[in-house]
Amino acid sequence: MKIILISIILSIQIVYSQVDTESLRKIDSEVGLNQNLLTNIGLKKGNTEYFALSLSYRADYVTDSNHIYGVGNLSYQDNKNGVFQRAGFIHLRYLEKWDEYFSKEAYLQKQFDYFQRLKDRNLIGGGVRFSFDIKDSVKRLFHIYLGSGIMYENELLNIKDKYSTNLIRSSSYFNISWIPNNKFNLSSVLYYQWDIFNYKDYRFLNISSINIKFNKMLSVVLSFNYRYDNQPPIRELKKFDYEFKNGVKLEF
Repeated sequence: MKIILISIILSIQIVYSQVDTESLRKIDSEVGLNQNLLTNIGLKKGNTEYFALSLSYRADYVTDSNHIYGVGNLSYQDNKNGVFQRAGFIHLRYLEKWDEYFSKEAYLQKQFDYFQRLKDRNLIGGGVRFSFDIKDSVKRLFHIYLGSGIMYENELLNIKDKYSTNLIRSSSYFNISWIPNNKFNLSSVLYYQWDIFNYKDYRFLNISSINIKFNKMLSVVLSFNYRYDNQPPIRELKKFDYEFKNGVKLEF
């Protein structure tokens, strides 16, 4: 219980249709193909209230100078009125190293989420990533990623007037993992996006999670997600959502 409370407290840092592409990252990705699979069940409160079941998959292909990865997610959820939710996304990203710490990156994303009235979302963007470790005399303690860039966003909402947007957004993220031993790690990912022509239109997504490893392949993951959109596209939508999840992660 203490571990769960610590995770929740760390999560209260401060997005309507933002999604997470960092939390499935394998911290020590080896050269070659790395894959992991995560299943989750959870409870969500905010614009929608429901129990959820989801499946996430990530594949990384790593060389000495390049890193290509793809992330996919499908969610099937029932709310208290028995309505069935459909949601999913796919995200592809390419990174090329400049030096030990810096990489340039480019990405594509496609997404839908019917309970958020998001019929279709398409992204294309790129930027710069900075990564480094904090170590003691024996082992690494923290692993940190910082990223910043620009993206083009197209959204189509499933409402009466078929509301759509075409925006240029600045996009940044901060990902930190605490790794006291090889059986346990605690991570927190913070995303921040804003319309470069409207400073009041901004979004946050924070995902904090605890990963407890049983063996090399199998882990239990406890997570808490908080989303905030300062300017939802329609008044019926609340500015926030939060979500608790418990899941099983398979790495191979």
